[in-house]
Amino acid sequence: MYNFLNLKKVFNKFRYRVSRIINCQFFSLWRKIKAIGITRTLWLIEYSEWQQGGLNSAQGRGPLDGFGDASPWYTYPAIEYLKQLDLTDATLFEYGSGNSTNFWRSRVKEIVSVESSPEWFSLVSGNQTLNQKIMLRTEKAEYINSIKEVNATYDIIVVDGEYRQLCAISALDFLKKDGMLILDNSDWFTDITGELRSRGYMQIDFIGQGPINSYAWSTSIFIKEISKYSRQFLNGSIDVVGGITEDGIRK
Repeated sequence: MYNFLNLKKVFNKFRYRVSRIINCQFFSLWRKIKAIGITRTLWLIEYSEWQQGGLNSAQGRGPLDGFGDASPWYTYPAIEYLKQLDLTDATLFEYGSGNSTNFWRSRVKEIVSVESSPEWFSLVSGNQTLNQKIMLRTEKAEYINSIKEVNATYDIIVVDGEYRQLCAISALDFLKKDGMLILDNSDWFTDITGELRSRGYMQIDFIGQGPINSYAWSTSIFIKEISKYSRQFLNGSIDVVGGITEDGIRK
C-alpha cells in the first residue's frame, strides 16, 4: 500500500511539472501571437508552411515546394531566383544529390551528380532521366575529384555535399568563365567564401528561411561576369510566392 501511495505521489508531482511546462509554453506562444497579431500570424504560417511548401517538406521525404514538387534544400530566396532563370542550355555538376537533383534535371540540358551516401545514391539513381548521370563515390579523394572524371566544363556547379571547401576549390578549374558556382550554407564556410572572393568572384547572398530547417541560413551564388542567363517572366511580372498585385489581390 505504501509503495502505491508513494508511486501516486511521484506521478502527481511529475504531472504537475509537465502541466506547468505546457502551460508556460502555451502562454508564451499566446503572448507572441498577440504581439504579432492573429491575422499576420496566420499569414506567416500560410506563407511558410503552405505556399513555400514547409508542411509538404515536413511530411514528405526531403524538400518540396507548395505544389509538392521536388525542391533543392536552399533558402527560399535562392530558390525563387533560380526558378526565374532560363537554364535550358546549361550544363550542371552537383556535389551532393537528392531532391535538388530532381529540381535541376527538369531545368538544365545536362546534370552530373556525385553522391557519398549509398542510400541517397540508390534513391536518386532509381529514377534517372536521359539528361542525368549520378556517381557514387564513398572515398574522400574520389568524391572531391569526381568532377575530373567526365572531362568537361560546366555552366553551373553546386557545392552542397561533403568536403565543401576542397570541392569548391577543385571545381573552379571546371567552371566556365561566365559560369555560376552555388554554395549552400555559405554562412558556415567563411574560408571558402573568402577564397572565392580573393579569386575575383562576386558573392551574392540569398538569406532567409528554407525547407525543413527551423533556422535561417544563406545560399550564395558566385560569378565573375554578369549572368548570361535570361530571366523568365510570367505575364511580364516577377513571380513572388505569397505576393499580391498592385491592386492588393493575392496571387
